[in-house]
Amino acid sequence: MLATAVFLLVNACFSPRFVMWRGLSLGIGYKLELSRAAETLRLIDDPFHYRPGPDNLPIRWRLLMPLVWHALSLPKGLFLAMPHLGGLLACFLVAAILLRRTGRAGLTFAATVCFAANDWFMVSMGWLTYFDSWTMLALVLIALRRSRVELALTCLLTPWIDERFLLFLPLALLLRSSCDDTMDVRAIWRSLARDAAIAGAAIAVYGVLRLLLMRHGMAGAGATYGQVLRNNLIAHPLSQRWPGVWYSLRAAWAFPLLLLARTWSCRPCWMFWLMLTLIALGVAMGLTTAGDISRTISLLALTVPVAVLQLRRPDAKYVRWSLAAILAAQLALPACHYVASFQIPVRTLAHEISQWRRSSTQDEVNYFMRQGLSLGDAGRWEQAEQAFAMALRLNPRHAPAWLHVGRIAQRQGRLPQALTRLNKAVELAPDQPDVWYARAGARFALGDRPGTIDDLQHALAVAPHQWPDRAACESALHKLTREPDAAPATAPSQTLPSLTLPPANLD
Repeated sequence: MLATAVFLLVNACFSPRFVMWRGLSLGIGYKLELSRAAETLRLIDDPFHYRPGPDNLPIRWRLLMPLVWHALSLPKGLFLAMPHLGGLLACFLVAAILLRRTGRAGLTFAATVCFAANDWFMVSMGWLTYFDSWTMLALVLIALRRSRVELALTCLLTPWIDERFLLFLPLALLLRSSCDDTMDVRAIWRSLARDAAIAGAAIAVYGVLRLLLMRHGMAGAGATYGQVLRNNLIAHPLSQRWPGVWYSLRAAWAFPLLLLARTWSCRPCWMFWLMLTLIALGVAMGLTTAGDISRTISLLALTVPVAVLQLRRPDAKYVRWSLAAILAAQLALPACHYVASFQIPVRTLAHEISQWRRSSTQDEVNYFMRQGLSLGDAGRWEQAEQAFAMALRLNPRHAPAWLHVGRIAQRQGRLPQALTRLNKAVELAPDQPDVWYARAGARFALGDRPGTIDDLQHALAVAPHQWPDRAACESALHKLTREPDAAPATAPSQTLPSLTLPPANLD
């Protein structure tokens, strides 16, 4: 129950932009919410040969989930829900361990919220097919569970979910040894050495398998992605990246600091310096090896439950008040997905529901219009029509979208449907010559000569002097009025206007 309450509370305070998910049915990526999902779903169909685009090359090696779905032919809808399941399981594991070891429900609830209300969780909830939650679940298993069988299996499988797991594995192994207050220095060294040997053996298996796959035609992804990262680092230097460190954990940065203070006072000196080095290394890797800075560094939330378990007096009044203050700050401070080139604020569930209910989100409409134009220019008319249809779902009164779906229907010979759509465009934007000229073409193709003349006249009446199609429209009108039996060479039915954006005031 505690884990479920945490899961729901964090999603209510830091909601995914689920309004963006509506575009997935088109197979078109929308920013970060859908860009990886569209390619990962294709990877399920052909795990070993599909080559994703430059921005999503890492998924070529993150084969565990796609292979399971490919082998078992599981529904892709369930695949999309797996990051959310991973987030719930991570909350459940942390809450169960804290409650069992401390026996304090309030402390457990507050610590689990501070653990979850970070970018790793928000990314897993909102960016479809980002499996950060499973990476965090694996790190928590290593740090807080003693089973070496679980350690071996986790190290063997998790790199195939997200190889960033390897960046934080040394810290998880150190935290695993620091959690046991009964061990002396020698025992800590022996335990750490055994755990490192098991983890190293499992990772060696991963490395061998990856080399074998590279020899069988999967080489080149690492080099290409490395070039992308280098270009990204040059375009967005470290001076622009530092705010991402704050947004990774926000108020929860208190926990790694608390853990370092506790280690300094109660543990061997080498353990403090090693822990400090590994935390700093995690921050450095997040700043330099990925564009999504806050997402990578937020895996340091692993330190939250470990710090709570090492409190000397968890029932002390000052501990309760301090934890309550951190919890309040964590929920109240603004959250943000901090990427090197842009930032995406994370809003509340109430805000996202209001966005869902709005009939139009102009940024989304513009996105689908651009996608439709691009697909139309490439001759992919069915997909272009789908993109314009999505724009109309968001804003049914968007005249440019009605104009373009009408043109596509006319191009494909669906003339009655084209006329219906173009009638709607004329109704919504009667002051724009493009809609009249396009409808003239549909009417001419249907044999409505008087209607064609009427629409051409309207187009010229409202058109500015510099309208690009003025000469063609005047020529068509001249042919129809002066030579009644002749078909104008420039009739829109024969020379359909290209799919270009209408004037800006047609919005």
